[in-house]
Amino acid sequence: SRDRESRHTLITGGVGSGKTQTMRHMILEVMRRGDKLIVLDTKGDMTAGLPGGIVLLAPQDERSAAWDVATDCVSKQDARELAARFIPKSDDPMWSEAAREIFVTCVTSLQAEKPKAWNWADLHCRAIMEPEVLLNLARKYNPAATQFLTDPTSKTAMSILTTFKAHLSTIEALAQAWGEKGNQAFPVSRWLQETEGTVPIVLQRDGRYPKLSNAWISGLLGILSSHVGSPSFEESDERRIWLFLDEFPQLEQMEDFSALLDLGRSKGVCVVMSAQDTSQIRIRYGRDRTSSWLSMVGTHIVSRLNIGEGAEDVSRAIGMQEVEVPVVSKGQSGGQFSKTVSMQPRLRPVITASEIASQLGPHAKGVRVMFLGVGEDIHIVDMPYVPFGEERAAHVPADWTFSRSDRLPAPDREATRPTGADKSLLSKADLARIRARAKEDKS
Repeated sequence: SRDRESRHTLITGGVGSGKTQTMRHMILEVMRRGDKLIVLDTKGDMTAGLPGGIVLLAPQDERSAAWDVATDCVSKQDARELAARFIPKSDDPMWSEAAREIFVTCVTSLQAEKPKAWNWADLHCRAIMEPEVLLNLARKYNPAATQFLTDPTSKTAMSILTTFKAHLSTIEALAQAWGEKGNQAFPVSRWLQETEGTVPIVLQRDGRYPKLSNAWISGLLGILSSHVGSPSFEESDERRIWLFLDEFPQLEQMEDFSALLDLGRSKGVCVVMSAQDTSQIRIRYGRDRTSSWLSMVGTHIVSRLNIGEGAEDVSRAIGMQEVEVPVVSKGQSGGQFSKTVSMQPRLRPVITASEIASQLGPHAKGVRVMFLGVGEDIHIVDMPYVPFGEERAAHVPADWTFSRSDRLPAPDREATRPTGADKSLLSKADLARIRARAKEDKS
């Protein structure tokens, strides 16, 4: 039902258990209905096999559209969300939080000087400016960062700048990939507001570039979450926006993902996640948050699970049943042996963890899965295989992935350059000296 669709779906199953096959059925049905959908592609099969046209977002692929971050990231809070994706939390949060404030300074200055018109090359150009230039920008656009830049020769400032610069490789890669895309720009905020369905949006994760993939995909989904959670994105009974997140735990932790599950329900957002088992999600998000999310999921589809915590979770969720089992009693009296059989009640799981491991999963005619949450009963369904033809190549390497050139796209020349922006930038030698000095001070 429409209500159950908006209560989200979780697909669990071990490697090779048919999770992706199960997801394909749902994706094709969503496409037939003309609903909007975003698909996370972790293996390249969705890119290659989805019928019809697609919009591919994959900086490592030559055919990729460019994420129009300037249109989606318009406020300081948006900038903070983006900073959290590109600069992960460190063991000592002080360094990462301070580095994020410098990142926010770069973004907010672009938001003010080039509203909705800057790109990744502009951001990279601004991020590698001298500390004195960043300090001027902070005073004007983000005063919270001034304390970290006032004395760039201090031990604290050098450590913060080193943390900040250490994470710029991702921005540099996006500047090379998406610095000059023109009409191929894709803004997720505008896509959300469109009333009619569009072709599938495919977010391709590349295992060769896990840091890059996790940063931009988590950033895009984080921005999407913030737009969905905004009161300006009205509730709707008719709207349907689907997110198919295959191998969801492979992504970095997203603090605001709960908005998609909680607030998204009344706004027509339907999330379909897959994981090898629930313990993977617990490792990434913690036991309490995972339990809260599972309570929001209306439909749980289970394929073959290895015996372990995940299979035990499913077994407990289904519950126990009372069965009668024969109990044989033997006795001896006057040299005679007697045997009586009586039926006695016993409690046992409706389906045990070992049965989940052995009875579900791929077989000759399809994938056998178990549906929980669809009414009062548990359903075991044989889903036929969905063959995907090769509509297009799974991957076409972008030039920047094998080019030896360090050339970056030039930022828009119409950009308003802040005072001091024409000064020389920090070189690799400068960074080496900063790191060496910080190491000496620490020792």
